[in-house]
Amino acid sequence: MRPRTIIAGLLLLVWATTACGGSASRAGGTVKGARVDVVGPWTGEEQVRFEKVLAAFSERTGVQVGYTGSEVDLTTVVRTRVSGGTPPGVALLSQPGLVAGLAKSGAIKPVSDEVEKAVVEHYAPVWRTLGSAGGKLYGISFKVANKSTVWYSRRAFESASTPVGPPLSWDAFLRTARALANAGKPALSIAGADAWTLTDWFENVYLCTAGGEDYDKLARHEIPWTDRGARGAGGAGEALLRSAVDPRRGGGRVADRLRPVGDRRVRRAHAAAMVREGDFVGGMINSSTSAVVAATRISSRSR
Repeated sequence: MRPRTIIAGLLLLVWATTACGGSASRAGGTVKGARVDVVGPWTGEEQVRFEKVLAAFSERTGVQVGYTGSEVDLTTVVRTRVSGGTPPGVALLSQPGLVAGLAKSGAIKPVSDEVEKAVVEHYAPVWRTLGSAGGKLYGISFKVANKSTVWYSRRAFESASTPVGPPLSWDAFLRTARALANAGKPALSIAGADAWTLTDWFENVYLCTAGGEDYDKLARHEIPWTDRGARGAGGAGEALLRSAVDPRRGGGRVADRLRPVGDRRVRRAHAAAMVREGDFVGGMINSSTSAVVAATRISSRSR
């Protein structure tokens, strides 16, 4: 079966009741007096940087933008605001599965014909599919990361009593981790302080153990979270993480938060042989270590 990876992205969704000032006027290519309320996942330093982008947008267009960041459970924040009658004008969400439900309830509105034309011209069909519901385009993907990347230390692999190579399947990944632990080398570094890194782990374990067909069904809510495959993936992921963070049960370490002190986490990860996280970690490695980045694609199937 063709290898698959977890691709995480942010979808820009426009609400059916976009909040704008009632006295807005257009002049010289700008819209004075208009205001848009935006909610997204960025807080801390990321919010500071994003607000600089919004400030430049406001300066060029005359549209004032109010931003609210919620790193923890943004989905709940959005749903609460919708049910309370105060939806945001724009939401930056990372779950395409929400699009269908929001569209069915009438909470969001399709993009304009002009925007859809630009998406058709510049995006691959898969991105239009992820942002669509009922044949209409509601969301635009604007930030995407490969979340199935496993970064590893070649030196650690070669220093094992029986040298190991990059694993090409889930079963081989488990064997490699055990071999490294038996050789006295912590196998995994986990960003335990960030809850979203654990959801990334579940998605990858589920894809590896249950396969792409069931993964897609779960994403579309066609099978329940209590399904045997989902429960099995949860148990497999829990066992893996327990062994990774408890030296008495396999060898590993809990690293620092991935954000916003990711460079510190990468340095600490050198104590372990592997760290699984997005493609953006390559920049952290280049900026904060002397290691040379190398990558090997890992199959999503255990068979």
